[in-house]
Amino acid sequence: MEQPTSRFSNRASTYVRARPSYPRESVAWLLDGFADRFALTAADIGAGTGISARLLADFVGAVIAIEPNAEMAAAAESHPRVSYVSSRAESTGLPSSSVDLVTYFQSLHWCEPAAAFYEAARILRPGGRFAAIWNERDERDAFSSGYGAAIKDAAGEEACRILERRAWRPDYAGELKRHRFEYIEHAVFRNAQRLTREMLLDRARSASYVPLEGQAWASLEERLLTLHETFADARGEVTLRYRTSVHRATYIHAAPMGRRSSDRE
Repeated sequence: MEQPTSRFSNRASTYVRARPSYPRESVAWLLDGFADRFALTAADIGAGTGISARLLADFVGAVIAIEPNAEMAAAAESHPRVSYVSSRAESTGLPSSSVDLVTYFQSLHWCEPAAAFYEAARILRPGGRFAAIWNERDERDAFSSGYGAAIKDAAGEEACRILERRAWRPDYAGELKRHRFEYIEHAVFRNAQRLTREMLLDRARSASYVPLEGQAWASLEERLLTLHETFADARGEVTLRYRTSVHRATYIHAAPMGRRSSDRE
């Protein structure tokens, strides 16, 4: 089986062009409560081509982008407050108690959770925060649902397996608490991506489980172009809609009384 660290090596440039960012209000929410945000250092785990790292850098003083895939890191646009480190979620190489925020944007499902949570606790300062964020397709929308169905049909069982993992699991809360995280909260934000005909094809190609050639790709391309023709607006663009799901937790020394989690829309 292909290793997670190498899955995107041949898709880095497509990833840069076609992957969506995240709502700014989602980052504001995960940072809520910090007094001086530009005094904060964030470790963005599985930073890829830097989409999330550059967004974080608009809110905090420094971002350390942890990315083991050399091709993905090389494709990242530079930012004065973002530095790249070639390491993994389970062993970042960062000093203990050195960061205030550990984030996993679209990346936690590629990690070994227990080891990643242990490492997050090791590198966080007391009072620091853990956050896991996913852009999940909002398949209540007709176009987004059609896109999702086409992708799943083309990629088969592997897509279903990865998509099932790409969500918050009930056991994560217990694992975080075992590592002295508390105040585990959840919020959901609306997000959307406008796509031209070519950008729609690139968006599909950027998924690691989508075939890039052969009959499977040809069939997928035909379905996507039909979807585009059906749903495109006067500007020739379609809108892929997402629900950006954010889970956050605070690293503490001792376990106080837990605060009720919140679920927001």
